[in-house]
Amino acid sequence: VCENCHRYATGWTYTHSSVTTGCATCHMSYSNPPKTARHSTNGWTVCENCHRYATGWTYTHSSVTTGCATCHMSYSNPPRPSDHSTNGWTVCENCHRYATGWTYTHPTSTTISCYTCHSTTAPAAHNAYPTRFGTVCQSCHVYPTWISNTINHSFTGFPRTHHASVCANCHASYNYGNKGGCIECHTASGAKVHKTTSNAGCLSCHPVGKEP
Repeated sequence: VCENCHRYATGWTYTHSSVTTGCATCHMSYSNPPKTARHSTNGWTVCENCHRYATGWTYTHSSVTTGCATCHMSYSNPPRPSDHSTNGWTVCENCHRYATGWTYTHPTSTTISCYTCHSTTAPAAHNAYPTRFGTVCQSCHVYPTWISNTINHSFTGFPRTHHASVCANCHASYNYGNKGGCIECHTASGAKVHKTTSNAGCLSCHPVGKEP
């Protein structure tokens, strides 16, 4: 039925600016530009859920702020990184916001439960020595820089201010299993005065890095 779409007032060209529902009746089999394959892959059959007249029928979802995974679990551009599956991140809008162009944004108010996401991205030492670092990231990492500046040595009593507070100065290559790395700095006095060349030897008398 030609006149369903073609009108005299428009020079018989196609127009349907007033049609806002039931688009799939025609567009499941035809659209210009062609309907992309992912529409079929994802089962997107209600055109007007994403395409609007006011935007020239181009895709828009600026007002959609929930339920993103309905479409984006199987498709996103850029592609959804593999760590989303690894970590079970299925609620897109927890991290992606409309006001930021849907790019990832770390909410400034997120200062608890960090380990929920960061358990797989923490440095190897954190996982190698879980009793030392624990799983409460925010105990050491503070907003806005998230740089660790509250290192807790309470489990040993060893002062954090010892030797410039730089972890690698005492823990070579960030190997936290060496229990201090004393001998790297005190080789001379250790070997000559106390007849030891091991960290354990130093710590046996200086458990907190000072005179016993």
